[in-house]
Amino acid sequence: MYLFHIDLSRPDTPFCFEQSIGGGHCEQGGAVWLAVSALEAWPGEWRQHVQKSGCGWVAEAVDGHPGLDQATLVAMILERHAEIAKPAGR
Repeated sequence: MYLFHIDLSRPDTPFCFEQSIGGGHCEQGGAVWLAVSALEAWPGEWRQHVQKSGCGWVAEAVDGHPGLDQATLVAMILERHAEIAKPAGR
């Protein structure tokens, strides 16, 4: 299972990539928190990870706004997520 989330309690490294294999972190898997500036250097293929997490649009947002400061990018991603998560018809 692949998971991606933003952890606002870690403003320097808010992007969390998790993988659960065989039932959870205690068995196999783990998590890493990264800054936007570290995404390309991470050997975990962050674009594939967000795609497998069901939020490939995050990669489009990051790639579509090169040079945008991290705090603004995080706010933009959270705003878009809130729009996507709204119940239909409300």
